[in-house]
Amino acid sequence: MLGALDLAKPGDLLSKLDYEMTIVRADPTNSYALINALRDAYHLRQWIWHDRLKNNPGLQVRILGSAGETDCAWNAWVNAHSTNFKIVREICNGSKHFNLTQATQVQAAIRPVLDRGFTLDSPMDVLDGGGFFIDLGAGKILSVLTLLESTHAFWKHLFLSHPGLN
Repeated sequence: MLGALDLAKPGDLLSKLDYEMTIVRADPTNSYALINALRDAYHLRQWIWHDRLKNNPGLQVRILGSAGETDCAWNAWVNAHSTNFKIVREICNGSKHFNLTQATQVQAAIRPVLDRGFTLDSPMDVLDGGGFFIDLGAGKILSVLTLLESTHAFWKHLFLSHPGLN
């Protein structure tokens, strides 16, 4: 894959995600760092497929279990093995064209509101502490930091388990 600005292979994008995660961990209210990290986590799926898996039957067998697979099989594998990847995809796609009328898992993005230095009382006291949260509906709320941590860990583990991805 041709790269730009020292980003030429999937391992380079993982290194960029590592960097973005240090910024996010330091300040989970930094929306710019959050969206950068989310987009890196999302685009790793494409970079890995097109740069490493698509034309490497041996690596496909080691990761997917069989050769001659398609990007659809790879996407299904990622969705099955990274429990939160679908949410990352929805946020990244939704950052440009979010539409609640479509069948989505993400109902809203929430940022706790402060009034005179105190977090407003609400049924969502889980939001205390700052940062951004995702309303998944049915009373389920997920911290964007938690979402990123789990997706980052998924990619790190995959790269450690399969050095050919780098």
